[in-house]
Amino acid sequence: MNLPDENTMTTRMRTRAPRECGIARDRVVCRHAPAGGFTITEIIVALAVVALALAIAFPMLNKAPQNLGADLQDFTLNLQVARELGVSRTIHYRVEITSQTTYALEAQGGGWATDRAITLRRNVNFAAGDVGKTAEFDTRGLGVSPSIPVAFTLTDTARGWRKQVTVNAQGMVDHN
Repeated sequence: MNLPDENTMTTRMRTRAPRECGIARDRVVCRHAPAGGFTITEIIVALAVVALALAIAFPMLNKAPQNLGADLQDFTLNLQVARELGVSRTIHYRVEITSQTTYALEAQGGGWATDRAITLRRNVNFAAGDVGKTAEFDTRGLGVSPSIPVAFTLTDTARGWRKQVTVNAQGMVDHN
């Protein structure tokens, strides 16, 4: 077997930079030099870091649905509070939608007196048809509004999402 001389080996090694060649056991052995890239472990770690950063940042960017959910819960609870106050204080209580962004908890004592007024969060409104609607509860906790069941619609104006709250004749409050 003819082996290349050392001058030929040196010339080949200079012209083929990505290969490493040498003589082993009476023959020429060439290996490719390691490629300049990323290992699969490095890629997985980088993707995990990016996913973690997105998981932390995403809830910060998405506040409006939380506003709708929080106002839906507050409104539902205030309807239930009005019902409980009607039973415990033995006078009629009602929740009245005073504008597209506010509602009032009112007690009847000779006339309707506002117990508290609540303003909805940013980007949350009642439907235009809900202004002036009331959900009234008697001393037994039953709904006595003129049109039972009473349905109220909360809208997230930024995304167009809608949620509905309903008060039935038994005074039960439900939302979907």
